[in-house]
Amino acid sequence: MTRQFVVRSILLIGAVVVGLLLAPVSANEVAQPPRPTLTPSPMPTETPAPTETPAPIPTTAPVPTDVAPTATAVAEVTPVATAEATAVPTAVAPATSEPAATAAPTPSQPPVSTLPDTGGSSSVPLLWVALGIGLLLLGMAQLRRSQRGNIDL
Repeated sequence: MTRQFVVRSILLIGAVVVGLLLAPVSANEVAQPPRPTLTPSPMPTETPAPTETPAPIPTTAPVPTDVAPTATAVAEVTPVATAEATAVPTAVAPATSEPAATAAPTPSQPPVSTLPDTGGSSSVPLLWVALGIGLLLLGMAQLRRSQRGNIDL
């Protein structure tokens, strides 16, 4: 084999690798649909109105007037008449003026929808392109040296 053949082979291989690797990368980028943009969820404008608390049931026991109350009273609620005869009365805690723990987020902290991470693009095609460009540059350098006449292959 002659030096010219080896140098031209290296140039050809480098050019083919670069051409083959750059063409599919640009074709895939054009053919892919655009990714959806992330938008924050709409914020609620009003807090829901609290549900009506039923009136307490009067008891038959007399309430002393000279004793100060030491605990908060709990109203007993009777269920509305239903077809079920096994309804059990339940106790309801009095409503407080403090916000509930499950309150809507404040406007300064809007919830943001996120997409799952699918891995994205890999750097392997870029490594192949870099290899092809390196071979192309190596071939060009060898060709210049061979034209000067000071190359040993």
